Amino acid sequence: MSNTRLPLRALRCALAAASLLAVAAPCASATDVVLAAVPGESFSQTATTVAFNDSAAEGGRAQALYSGVATTASVKLTSAATSFTVRARGSECAGAPSLQLLVDGASVAVWSVTTNTYVNYAVTRSVAAGTHTLTLRLTNDYMSSACDRNLFVDTVRALGPAAVSAPTTPSSVTAVAVNPKLRWAPPALTTPATVNVAQGDQVVTLDKTKDYILNLGTATHLGALSIAGGRNVVLKGGAIALPATSTKNTALVIKDNVGTVHVEGVLFDGTQHEMDAIQIVAPSSTVQVENVRAVGLLGSFDTNHSDVIQPYGGVAKLRVDHLSADSNYQGIFTRPDLAPIGSVELQDVDLAFDNAAAGATGGYLLWMTTNCKMAPTTLSNFYIAPRTGTTVGTAVWPATNDSSCPSKQTGNGVTFPRLPVTGGVIGGAPPAGAFVPAGKAGVAYTSPGYQ
Repeated sequence: MSNTRLPLRALRCALAAASLLAVAAPCASATDVVLAAVPGESFSQTATTVAFNDSAAEGGRAQALYSGVATTASVKLTSAATSFTVRARGSECAGAPSLQLLVDGASVAVWSVTTNTYVNYAVTRSVAAGTHTLTLRLTNDYMSSACDRNLFVDTVRALGPAAVSAPTTPSSVTAVAVNPKLRWAPPALTTPATVNVAQGDQVVTLDKTKDYILNLGTATHLGALSIAGGRNVVLKGGAIALPATSTKNTALVIKDNVGTVHVEGVLFDGTQHEMDAIQIVAPSSTVQVENVRAVGLLGSFDTNHSDVIQPYGGVAKLRVDHLSADSNYQGIFTRPDLAPIGSVELQDVDLAFDNAAAGATGGYLLWMTTNCKMAPTTLSNFYIAPRTGTTVGTAVWPATNDSSCPSKQTGNGVTFPRLPVTGGVIGGAPPAGAFVPAGKAGVAYTSPGYQ
């Protein structure tokens, strides 16, 4: 993901909290997670507050506010919230529309929505656990013979601190036997539809009540692919690369799925353009990544952080078995950012720092937490070859020098005694070579079967 400059964000959020004029920036703490997400289209419907199809919205639907009539929805919080975000856009007419958010009838924020593309507007606000009423209102409706001032709301989110589970880490790390068959089989599909993905940047919008098989074809797919929606989805084999002229920064986005997304045997090639291999924005989904290879991932602190896998928008379960990748910046990034991560299992994984394309310092090949908040995580046969001249303990976060929940390096192994992590990281490469060597994943992929 691209870099966020926290000092400026903190200043803007402090000013917003003082004035009740919120800002289009993430005001939540970096360690907060999404406690609840309320789709705009689930708010009450009237003649002038209408749900409609919108391909730019996260779930393909949004709520239009065509007048000053309020629209409401309820939200249930299992723990206290500390902030709210509203993803919205507007159409100007002799000025920008103003969007008001109320919680239980009390005004929380008023935003001037000055863009016709979706932006997250955020405000700090403490709300106790329980069921609450959210209200949205266009406060300055206006229409002339030439234009109409309107609002469009995608999602309202309540955020708050995540709980930290009790640590289960052993004091040492040992390798275990590798099973050539994959641990997780694809989900059972009911009358699946097959989607042949065309070349170029593609957003494949799927019905959340149906199952799908995606086919990348026999040539490398040149362009970004976003899978939006669907129930159970299987993508097996194929290759994805972003061309040098691409304006995208992610090869594969998994978004708003409600079942299991199974990605197997795919080759990601980042040698021509900075990119993340896989980003996930699917807090209700199980995502399985198996027999995947990612090569040539390039990035930097000031541009793209170039992760191999990043569920920044949440995932119910992340399962990885047999993954090989190299990167000059970051690898697997499972810190909870904008939505909760239920659990993480990483098995038979080898990540290597690309010293030939080292560039600026920074980045970690495994980043699991900030301020000790993270999902329960299991690491098995997880190998990291760090930057030349450094130890494996500096290639993970938390590192051994973290003041809050430091990792512990013993010999060539790193464990995380203060975190909910089972297993640990082994320095170097797997003794028998990469778990997914060159030629195994890609357009000619053949699955080895499942355990």
